[in-house]
Amino acid sequence: MGKGSRRASAGPRDRFGGSRSRREQIKDAQLCAAVEETLSLVLAESPNELFLSAYVMEVLPAPDASRLLVRVQVSDGVDPDAVHEALTRAIPELRSEIASSIARKKTPTLVFEVRPTLPE
Repeated sequence: MGKGSRRASAGPRDRFGGSRSRREQIKDAQLCAAVEETLSLVLAESPNELFLSAYVMEVLPAPDASRLLVRVQVSDGVDPDAVHEALTRAIPELRSEIASSIARKKTPTLVFEVRPTLPE
């Protein structure tokens, strides 16, 4: 076999197509769950009316656990762009809350995706 004809060993594939060990995938899922719980509590206790209308649907590694995609859904009649803007401005405070609730050297970067409630 020549140099170029070797295939990389096929390890487990994560949600984004990357090769991650099962242990890493479990740790990432645990981190995402902890961040989801923390953000849900912080938003529910916030005095900001926009945050009270937001629901954290899921948190996913994007592409890994150093950067997390937070999918948020807002109530009917609430402007998703306004909520996205408010969440983006609040990232430093939100990351601080996350840092106090997880045991990691570095707090992940947050990226928000805000969706309106789908009509039934």
